[in-house]
Amino acid sequence: MKYGKFVKKYDLFAIFIFIALIFSIFSINVVADEKKGSQKSYFTSYLSTNDLCIYISSGFLLGFTLNAGAEFVLGQWNISNVLPIDYSLGGKFIFNGYSGHIGISPVFMIHIGFSGINLELYQGIGIGVKIPDGATFTEIAGLNWFINKNLSIIFEYAYIGFSSWGIGIMFKI
Repeated sequence: MKYGKFVKKYDLFAIFIFIALIFSIFSINVVADEKKGSQKSYFTSYLSTNDLCIYISSGFLLGFTLNAGAEFVLGQWNISNVLPIDYSLGGKFIFNGYSGHIGISPVFMIHIGFSGINLELYQGIGIGVKIPDGATFTEIAGLNWFINKNLSIIFEYAYIGFSSWGIGIMFKI
């Protein structure tokens, strides 16, 4: 099995995460509270404007991989006061120990949190550089499980000219 074919199979997971994120945006499940006349949302925001988030994770995909990044939360779109979507700008660095490749990219990120379960999905896109090959598309998809308001365990996938998986932590400053 060649390295390229093996990695392409895992790119399908990133496509799945992206489709699930888009689906969740368009299938908002809202329950009307008849007694109070208000709406209950199953979505929440775990980030605030001007938060700085630092990510680090590592994994093993045909060799050791290291993912690191930072993002600055710019604001929030709140669709019908039901679906808060946090958006931010950041940077991503990934290293693949098998091939020795390095990927660096600026990214635009969105986050959608789920109420009551301390869980958040995030998605990012950008144009980055794969060293030594040059410019490439960047895609990031992940899951944050918040242990407290400033710390979460992450599971993420990143692509900057090559794929990388990682399990790690995110600090919110």
